[in-house]
Amino acid sequence: MPFVAVPVDLPEQVVELRAGDVDADGVDELVALSAKRRGTKPDAVSFTVMGFEPTGRVSDRWTADVQNRALFVDIQSGFWAVGADGLVALESTGPRTVVEMRTPLSGVGMSRAQMTDVFVDLEDDGTAEAVIAMGGTIRIVGVDGKERAKVNARSRGELSSRRSMGNQLVVSSVSPAWKIDDFDGDGFRDLLLPDGEWLTVYHLNAEGMRTRKSIKLPLNVSARPEDDPNKRSAVEKEVQAVWFEDVNGDGKTDFVAQLWVSEGSWFGAVGEVVFAPGTGTGFGPAQRLSSDEAVMAVNLVDLNGDGRKELCTFHVDLGVGTLARALVSKQVKIQMYARSLSGARFGPATPLHTVVRPVESRQESAFEFEHDVTGDGLPDLVTKDEDGGLAVFSGKGKGFSDTPIRTAQGALKGEETRIWVGDLTGDSQAEIVVWKTKTKRAQLLMFKP
Repeated sequence: MPFVAVPVDLPEQVVELRAGDVDADGVDELVALSAKRRGTKPDAVSFTVMGFEPTGRVSDRWTADVQNRALFVDIQSGFWAVGADGLVALESTGPRTVVEMRTPLSGVGMSRAQMTDVFVDLEDDGTAEAVIAMGGTIRIVGVDGKERAKVNARSRGELSSRRSMGNQLVVSSVSPAWKIDDFDGDGFRDLLLPDGEWLTVYHLNAEGMRTRKSIKLPLNVSARPEDDPNKRSAVEKEVQAVWFEDVNGDGKTDFVAQLWVSEGSWFGAVGEVVFAPGTGTGFGPAQRLSSDEAVMAVNLVDLNGDGRKELCTFHVDLGVGTLARALVSKQVKIQMYARSLSGARFGPATPLHTVVRPVESRQESAFEFEHDVTGDGLPDLVTKDEDGGLAVFSGKGKGFSDTPIRTAQGALKGEETRIWVGDLTGDSQAEIVVWKTKTKRAQLLMFKP
């Protein structure tokens, strides 16, 4: 049976799609970021918000035009931004400053607005808070003007110069890495600042900051192999990404790190993942999960609905044989694996799916497995088939169906065709948006039995 396909008229020059509950009605809206070229000036940006009926038709549509205004934009219990003048509400009439304060964007000239994670909801009470890192401090300030925390934190700058049309100096401020998560499982999210071998935890409660604690990390998250003066082996291990979130379902922050392991070159590189369960006061013994292939990406997804996340990894063999075949076929095979938790340890890797990707394609990988498309409570796999069509494989808890249960022939043919998956109609069943960047052409695909 085919999808129910509903045409969607996007605004012009769309470069990104996101979703979130903009109007706090319990149903996500689709947000399209449009960027129009303005010669030597930064792109002029606008955000178009679209609400959908259960039939997939657009029921409400409005646009917040921010032009060349420097903004960090986020959807969190509303539609908000951090701007040069403070905290900003994005509305159909344009940006409106709701809290005046100094931010890292104060004094910044014309810029292209960016969507990023900069707002949180510490207590899930419907009031968004912004995390503002500036100078030597980090402040957490609500859109109601209430300051929840203010801590000292080391930041740095970056300087560069350009000489293509004369001298240009670039001066940037780089905030420390931060994460908001409930470290000790007390129901209040905390401020986490990782740096090197240590994690500084600022415990928060309803009144603000409660305590501060330094915790030893399972490994140095900031180290670069070339900086180690005591290195005796040719093997280099470089941290690619780090996650601080609840993986095992106990409500406390766990630690996951993805490492790139090589011997002086990317050729023949392999991967390693490190997991350490959180105890509420620190981290338990670390588990190192090695691979004979390069780990290109890591996802933490609850595949079976038991409240615990599986460790999903994407592997590529960077050996001589793979590279030789890729030169001939112009394709590379990516194998997806999953590991499930057993107690405080992940079990063996189980193959989930294989993806064949063109080597020279500029198109993003059409591969999404974090949403329930069929409505059975388990995440399903949405991907591109070999003929440029879209295919859905049903989730089985520990894997996906061997054959697709629904297809859309030719839906992903051509360059710059992308997919977005999420629930836009409020029925707990995800829809699929297929769209071409910088055009108005899009379709909303609905899975109906």
